[in-house]
Amino acid sequence: MDIEFDHISSAEIMSLNSQVDEEIHNMHVLNHSEPTHIALNSIYGSKKELDFHLKMYAITNFFQYRTKTSCPKVLHVVCVDPDCKWAVRGVCIDGVSLFQVKRFDSEHTCPIDVRQRNSRQATSRIIAELIKHEYGDASNKPYPPKSIMLDMQTKYGIYMSYKKAWIAKELAMELAMGSEKDSYARLPSMCHVLERSNPGSIVSYSCKENGEFHNFFMCLSAWREGWINCIP
Repeated sequence: MDIEFDHISSAEIMSLNSQVDEEIHNMHVLNHSEPTHIALNSIYGSKKELDFHLKMYAITNFFQYRTKTSCPKVLHVVCVDPDCKWAVRGVCIDGVSLFQVKRFDSEHTCPIDVRQRNSRQATSRIIAELIKHEYGDASNKPYPPKSIMLDMQTKYGIYMSYKKAWIAKELAMELAMGSEKDSYARLPSMCHVLERSNPGSIVSYSCKENGEFHNFFMCLSAWREGWINCIP
């Protein structure tokens, strides 16, 4: 639709913007919560989202790919085997940051042993996304690097070093619980909330001269009153 902008009013501009926003809202924007599925004309929030989804897709479907073209407007990936026909090409939608899959050749024509060799898409950060649920619940049993190595090998055929598993563990914990820096930054607010919700309690923290965290002290009023009434 061609639009003449010479004498368009602000109200008409707002109406056009609203129409565009509605069209974008109605698009099926996928994310990496659907790692086993890719479809022609699927929409992703950004090039980064599409790239991340492709990595998850490759890992969960036991194959590798290589990047043929990567620029702000295009992401084109093909199977690691140069003779294979599998390929995905995503392009940026004009005027927005969304990426759309414009080409998807879904069938692999290469030997299975070729595409299932060392997984180049299985970076520590991608593995962290796969295992972050293990650290979101404090009631879960410990999930050390050796367990990560075993599970990645069993579930996805990925062989990885202890160092890579350890890095993935640290990243997964940060994804699930936030960074240590963010946690320490919340201490003042936590102290305030504890004292406010538990009148008579003593909650404090201190830092070293260089600003590093030193210690944290908490004595809730119920604890103190209970201790006073304890029988020796």
